[in-house]
Amino acid sequence: MNKLIGLFAIASLSSLAAAQSGTYIWQLSDDNGVTWSSNLLVPQHTVKVRLLATWTGIAGFSLAYAGGQFDATLTSDGGQVGTITNIARPNPFNFTPQTLVSREFNSGTLIKIDTAADIGLPGTGGGWVNPGQQNAQFAPNYNTDNPVVVFTYDLDWGGHTTNIGMVLNQTVGRAMAVYTSDAGANTRLNASAVEVIGARIDVPSPAPLAMLGVGSLFATCRRRR
Repeated sequence: MNKLIGLFAIASLSSLAAAQSGTYIWQLSDDNGVTWSSNLLVPQHTVKVRLLATWTGIAGFSLAYAGGQFDATLTSDGGQVGTITNIARPNPFNFTPQTLVSREFNSGTLIKIDTAADIGLPGTGGGWVNPGQQNAQFAPNYNTDNPVVVFTYDLDWGGHTTNIGMVLNQTVGRAMAVYTSDAGANTRLNASAVEVIGARIDVPSPAPLAMLGVGSLFATCRRRR
């Protein structure tokens, strides 16, 4: 009987641990941030990009995003991704000083956003984008939103199908941290417990574009009759 109770206790603890998880969600806007989505089809050339952090199953008095480490990535289907500007960790998630830059690889079909000193491929160097905030006792602008925007940039889109995502720091406890008290106690999540939901800019194949042109021509002819 005691063995059964012990097994149930272990199973309960395992379920509790499994329930502690985080998610990073990439979103895009081509109307200057009025609307956001995970997918755009042939957008305006200026695209705003943001990263949401959200979490669940973490008990505590005051829950808030504490921090995380990653390399942001953009990859295209073969043409140049475009140009990155206005890289930012919105206040109050910029309390640790960082100089963040975009760096091109593979003739511009891969772009990494990372610290200026890290020149390696995504996930291979020692530098990381590190959004995070101080705990509530030291931060007058303490943000407790869930989900919350922790990272943004602008993309001058290059006109090719593009995937927006990230490479998480695989070091134990570095993928996401969540405050569980005003004093700074926190729960740290490994990369295996954090899901990444990427975003995508699509370009229609030539056939649908041709059909779209035929449809427009047909409509024009009908109006002229």
